[in-house]
Amino acid sequence: MMLCIWEMGWMYIDKRIEWIDVAKGIGILFIILGHVFNTGFLRKWIFSFHVPFFFVVAGFTFSINRGIVDFVIRKAKTLWIPYLFWSCFSIVLYSALVVIIPSFGEPLDFMNSFFVVLYGNSRPDIMKWNTPLWFLPCLFGTNICVYFIELAARNIGGPNKNFRVIIVALSWGLGIIIEKYLNMRLPLQMEEGVFMIGFVESGILFYNSEFRKRVERFATPFLALMLFVLLIIGCWISSINGFAEVRIFSYGKVSILFVLTSLLLGSACILLSFIFENSYVLQRIGKSSLTILVLHKFPVVFFQKICPVTKTLLSKPEEITFN
Repeated sequence: MMLCIWEMGWMYIDKRIEWIDVAKGIGILFIILGHVFNTGFLRKWIFSFHVPFFFVVAGFTFSINRGIVDFVIRKAKTLWIPYLFWSCFSIVLYSALVVIIPSFGEPLDFMNSFFVVLYGNSRPDIMKWNTPLWFLPCLFGTNICVYFIELAARNIGGPNKNFRVIIVALSWGLGIIIEKYLNMRLPLQMEEGVFMIGFVESGILFYNSEFRKRVERFATPFLALMLFVLLIIGCWISSINGFAEVRIFSYGKVSILFVLTSLLLGSACILLSFIFENSYVLQRIGKSSLTILVLHKFPVVFFQKICPVTKTLLSKPEEITFN
């Protein structure tokens, strides 16, 4: 264990948990890879689980051991303030790059851009200066909602598993209804946040079940077999459901299939984090996940739109073979 404070601000703890750092590292690598490809099967597969997976991980160490004011202040320091800073930085950098390299994008309306930042909603595609930043205000708002849910769980008799299961079902049900019938653009992108509450609560349930200790008795080959089965079933359901993307408020053809895919492939990532728990590289990547999240857009766009070789290659990812 290493003395530290978790970068993403999900919980202030005295010691880091290596496999959770590895899980964050795996998750952020999938996010980068999903943004590298504009089309193709790999992008569709990654988008079928990568955002919900990070919300599940957020639930692993969620705590309400502080008062609501202190909780909000700490979340603001670790999520909202970094979001504001990197949004302003990205707007300035994006605007400079548009002047230097006109093909980089369209000039920004500064007043409208800063209003968008404060509102915290990227839909449909108005955070073009750094679209991945939408995740931070959404996580901020979702965390606050989960705080009150967990407070209610405590008040009705401590950590109540059945209560959380009901909340998960209600969150997913309401999220699906909103996605299908209500085209809303809420502050902090909470139209998606309502749906993501279920994944944070799933993470809390998962972590409280002490699943990590339960799998310790299994040998690595058995874990690898479980991983293979989860990947196969998850990929199959993903192919049936079609393309889904949380940010643009689309959960595929059948929303419940998106939930299943997210849980299956997310579980596969968790098993991977158990198997590679001692990977120093993945731990370091996980510890730097916030920095990677807020900055990876610019090198990705460079390879997609400016660098001639990769621009041509990434424009037709379906033609990439691994023979």
